Amino acid sequence: MSYSRRNVARMLTVEDLAQRFSVSRATAYRMAHELPMVRVGRCLRISEEALEEALRENDGELFTSSRQEEDRDERC
Repeated sequence: MSYSRRNVARMLTVEDLAQRFSVSRATAYRMAHELPMVRVGRCLRISEEALEEALRENDGELFTSSRQEEDRDERC
């Protein structure tokens, strides 16, 4: 995926993911690693478009590991 100026304006940080999904930063980092991302120095940026596409393709699920169940149990 190439990024135009318009797409760059729609890049999310790990903190944005954590807030959007009400999860910890650690969980947001795991989520980010399952999405197409861009590193800016040591920082990760996730395209909002790629996030929306991943959610559509996976019926709203981002995790593919059993770690997801552990995270759900902690929040409930």
